[in-house]
Amino acid sequence: MKIKNIGVNGEVEDLSNLPKQNEILFVLDSVGWTEFNKARASNIKSLKHVRKAYSHSYYTPPSIEAMFRGAVPQPENKCFWPYGRYSTAGENVVIPTTMQNLGYHTYLLSSNLLISTERTVAGSDVISCHEGMFENCFTNDTQKMSAGSLIDWFLSHFEEPFFAFFLVIETHTPYLGKDKEQETQIKAIELVDKEIGRLKKIKTELDTRLIVTSDHSEAWSDNNKRNQGHNPRKYYQYIRDGRMKRLTEVFLASGVL
Repeated sequence: MKIKNIGVNGEVEDLSNLPKQNEILFVLDSVGWTEFNKARASNIKSLKHVRKAYSHSYYTPPSIEAMFRGAVPQPENKCFWPYGRYSTAGENVVIPTTMQNLGYHTYLLSSNLLISTERTVAGSDVISCHEGMFENCFTNDTQKMSAGSLIDWFLSHFEEPFFAFFLVIETHTPYLGKDKEQETQIKAIELVDKEIGRLKKIKTELDTRLIVTSDHSEAWSDNNKRNQGHNPRKYYQYIRDGRMKRLTEVFLASGVL
């Protein structure tokens, strides 16, 4: 569902006459525009529309909630909500629930433990809004966090029409180390890209639109230990030295399969 279908007051417009098509929103955790460009990610880059975009926050829970409310990363350089809940899209606009009301099957597939429970509290004022929004949920455990296993599960369970949301963790973990050239993350992007190639070959009766993006970027430093890669504790210092822009600079790729 496209953002233009949400009215200026945050109300979902009448979508009953729109032709049905399957929707996949696939999020690579913590991937910036620069690292995406360096990666040999042919499956993602071969989608019809590929461009730089900016996420709505610099860390995972609020960015994902924004997407659930219909706000995928946008071309304008705006970080809408560095703290707290997303509000400009309207409290009643929740895309998975809206899709359910239109007769879609909804799937949440993730290897990020932040959204592996029915209700997750992150920090003091960010609350996940996915409780009750998805009829089919699959989350990995810490022993097997892979995009491949999520895709395996989905390919053996999906029914049409569907809205499927993926959030994968492989691309996030490298920031915990001292990888100054980001090569570990770039390799992870390429591994996930190979798995996305399997989704591009999916056999469905309806057209399927695939959107691939990220929830936030990294502000790579000489030593990314102590949570200095993203979600900085010294938020205003990051604004002053220009690193905040990097934290929201991601990519957005989309196309009909």
